[in-house]
This record gives sequence, structure tokens and C-alpha cells, in this order.
Amino acid sequence: MQSAALYSFNLGDMDCKLWCCCKKLGAFVCSRRLREVCRVLQETQQRVIDQKDEIDALLLMDAQYRDSVSAVQAQTVVLRSLEMRIERAKCRLMTVRMKLIRVHDDKRNQEVEHEERTAEIKRIDEEVTKRTETLSAIRETISHTASQLVLRQRRMLKDLMDIYLIDVNGVPQNRLLPLPCVCRPAITIAGLHLPDAVASLVNFFASRSTLINPLTAEIFPLYALSKNRDKLEEAVHCLNKNIGQLRCDCGLATRDIGRTLSNLHDLLMHLTV
Repeated sequence: MQSAALYSFNLGDMDCKLWCCCKKLGAFVCSRRLREVCRVLQETQQRVIDQKDEIDALLLMDAQYRDSVSAVQAQTVVLRSLEMRIERAKCRLMTVRMKLIRVHDDKRNQEVEHEERTAEIKRIDEEVTKRTETLSAIRETISHTASQLVLRQRRMLKDLMDIYLIDVNGVPQNRLLPLPCVCRPAITIAGLHLPDAVASLVNFFASRSTLINPLTAEIFPLYALSKNRDKLEEAVHCLNKNIGQLRCDCGLATRDIGRTLSNLHDLLMHLTV
């Protein structure tokens, strides 16, 4: 009995020790597990905190991204507006350039036209100067010719005064013709009868002068008419015959009786020179 009791006591003591050991071992394991769980929990909490921080950072980045996108969109709108303004400015600049080119072309054309006008004015001035010089020379020639004409007229008047004596006071010594002679002074030269009287007499009446045929007493006009032109031609022919007769009396031959002015000019030059 004692041995059994002792055996049982020893067995219970061993169980108690074993239980204590197991208990200690379980407590150790539990504490270890608890520490492991705490460590894992701390790591999990840390990961959660890190993930939360990452999520907050991502949210912040997303907000910043959205703000950036909004800013980019706003800048894009502003950029498009600026591009449109730049395009309009380019169009205005192109228009201004075209206007400037047109103005330069007009200015160049005006300069060319101005140069042409200047050259033309210069040419006209030179021509005016030449014509002025020519006119001055012509005026001098005309003045010299007029002086010669005046001198020649004076000489002709002097010669005529020597040829045709005019009895003013009726003094007998001024009469070179006998008193019974009824000849007019116009048909005498220095008191002497002309060699021959002219064939046709002229009635002087300015532009209405006429020529009289002494044989037929027919009157021919010395001016143009719309009709009876043959009478004018006949009068001119008779006048040419008178000039030819006067030239013959002065010793001049008349080759062409129809050259009225030339024959008369030669006759006057012969009488005045």
C-alpha cells in the first residue's frame, strides 16, 4: 500500500512537474507566438500605415495630377487662344507686308515717273533754251532786217522824191512839163514822159481794186469771186502784162510773165539798188 501510495505520489508529482513543464512550455510557446503575432501585427500595422501613406501620397498625387491636368487644359486653351491670336497677327502681318510691297511698288513707279518727268522737263528746258536762243537770234535778224528795210525805204523815198517832183506851191520852176501838157505826175519820171503808157489802168480801191481795159472799157475785179473767176484770171493776166511792160521799159527781160511776185520783186530791186 505504501509502495503503491508512494508510487502514485511519485507519479502525481511527475505529472505535476510535467504539467508545470508543459504549462511553462505552453506559456513560452504562447508568449513566443504572442510576440510573433505582435510582431506580425506591428508589421501589418506598419504596412497598413505605409500603404495608407502611399494611398495618401497617391491621392495627393492624383489631386496634383488633376490640378496639373486642369492647369494643362487651361494652358492648352490659353495656348490655342494665343495660337489663334498668332495666326490673326500673321494674317495682319501678311496684309501689312502686301500693303507695304504695294506701297513700295507705287513709290518705285512714282520715282520712275518722277525721273521721266524730270528728264522730260529737263529736255523741255533745254529745248526752250535753244528756242529762246534761236528766237533771240531771229529777233536780232528781224531787227536788223527791219532796220535795213527802214533804211531802204528812206532811200526809196529819197529816190522817189528825186524822180517824182510834187508841185506844192505852184512855183513855175517846179514845173518841168509844159503847161499845155495834161499828163498826170504819176506817169512821169523826173518831169519826163514815160516811154509807153501801161496797157490797162488800175482803179485802186484797197481789197476791191479793179482793172479797166481802155479798149473795151470792161472792168475786171482784182479780188476773188464765187463766180466769174475767168474775169479775175483775165485781170491778173493784164496786170502781169503791165508788170512786163514796166520791166521792159527799165531794160529787164521777162521770161515768164505768169510769175507776178517774182517779176515785181526783180523790178523793185532793180529800181532801189
